[in-house]
Amino acid sequence: MPHPSVLRQPAVPFRTLVLADDPAILTAARMASNAAGDMAPLFVASGREALRQLFRADDRPARLICQPSTAGESWPALMATARDPFAPTGLVLVREQQRPPAETAGLVSVPPEVKALTRALRTLSAGRRRSPPTTRTSWRSDWRAARSRYATSRC
Repeated sequence: MPHPSVLRQPAVPFRTLVLADDPAILTAARMASNAAGDMAPLFVASGREALRQLFRADDRPARLICQPSTAGESWPALMATARDPFAPTGLVLVREQQRPPAETAGLVSVPPEVKALTRALRTLSAGRRRSPPTTRTSWRSDWRAARSRYATSRC
């Protein structure tokens, strides 16, 4: 029997991971997590630690509150994870006031305020994940296309 994929394991429904180093953001994240009815948030200090928590086999968090400047060199991997339609963890980016805005197209980005973070966490809980891309083609048309590519490549 094949071993189940780590990526397909469900996330812990009411667990939030917080990647930040600004005390105001940490306090706002803790208060927003409590206001949203979550378990106590798990705080990490580096992007590498956040990725480790996101890809662990059990007890993965359902949401990540991220201060972009804290992610460091793990920023591209965190962005790729956030945009992956099969990843079970949602991402909330906290806008920083002294820094230029990071590239956040298509992701939830909020100011470091309790009400905004609470609203974002509740939005993610209610159905934040988009469904994986689907096509209207049947398996037969896919098979025929693959067969014709194979036939032309052999010539």
